[in-house]
Amino acid sequence: MRNGARFYSKGRVSADLIGEIVKEEEIWACTTCLNCNKQCPVFIDPMKTILDLRRYLILTESRIPPEIERAYRNLEWFGDPVGMARISRDELAESIRAETIEGDHPVDFLFWVGCQGYFHERNRKTISTLLRFFQRLKLRFAILGREETCCGDLARRTGNEYLFETLVKKTLNVFKTRGVTKIVTHCPHCFNVFKNEYPQWGAKLSVFHYTELLRECLDKGLLPLPNDVVGRATLHDPCYLSRYNRIASEPRSLLKSIPHLQMIEMGRSKETTSCCGAGGGSMWLGKQIGRKINEMRAEEALGTKADYLVTTCPYCLNMLEDGLKGLAKENVLQVVDIAELLDRAVG
Repeated sequence: MRNGARFYSKGRVSADLIGEIVKEEEIWACTTCLNCNKQCPVFIDPMKTILDLRRYLILTESRIPPEIERAYRNLEWFGDPVGMARISRDELAESIRAETIEGDHPVDFLFWVGCQGYFHERNRKTISTLLRFFQRLKLRFAILGREETCCGDLARRTGNEYLFETLVKKTLNVFKTRGVTKIVTHCPHCFNVFKNEYPQWGAKLSVFHYTELLRECLDKGLLPLPNDVVGRATLHDPCYLSRYNRIASEPRSLLKSIPHLQMIEMGRSKETTSCCGAGGGSMWLGKQIGRKINEMRAEEALGTKADYLVTTCPYCLNMLEDGLKGLAKENVLQVVDIAELLDRAVG
């Protein structure tokens, strides 16, 4: 059986599914943004089929793109896709004096930093800003430090169910040992996995994205924003936040609360947002069919004539910055995480 997977039509094998019906490059081009499911008028779930094809390639045929294979090896050995030693996670806690979960003081929630927050320099700055922000608000929180490992999103989106389950069980064991029941995440991918997929393994967690937490603080009058941030801002909604989990009003409320900041919407926003191009392992594959998705989204943002392109996802931040650089417009529009604008407003 050539290429293994076959396409059946009226009880007959008519063609190879992988290779003749769907090319491998098309299978790996999917960013799992979920837009195909939302747009389909007859409620077909094409993304599920694409993920099943990835599982077949990975688990049955062992046909793994080399970039993804390297990330898998790092996940197995080091607990993160970039292959950094776990002890380096301690550096973040030490640099901002963030308490780790094994400390003696009671905490209200665990803040899940995420692989991008620990090991990507740009996102590490964002995390430091956000945690200092939590400290200003006198929120009682802790991080896991070297005990934190990848949540498994990359493994699941690229079809490696075995590795995903291994990471889930390892993380849940840490949660049980440390008594973790409430989690706040920075990354929407981590948020989605914890909230919607970990319960399949018996997890009973209260999971929140940090914009939900800050919106709650704003509603309670705990978030004074005395300083002006003059300019115009447009918000890029991450797929895994707005389309997957319908969280779109919280970041908008936060932006509208910043004095003298004018908000301008892009044509595609909220649940009809445009993908940044990073999801589904695409950030690690580093190649796309046709025009680069992040450059197309950057062009949309430039069309608003905004001063700030705001997002709430580490993947989106990286991709949109690269998209503007690809267009040679990085000096025209500044990409920021919403926490960084709020930090300026707090002063």
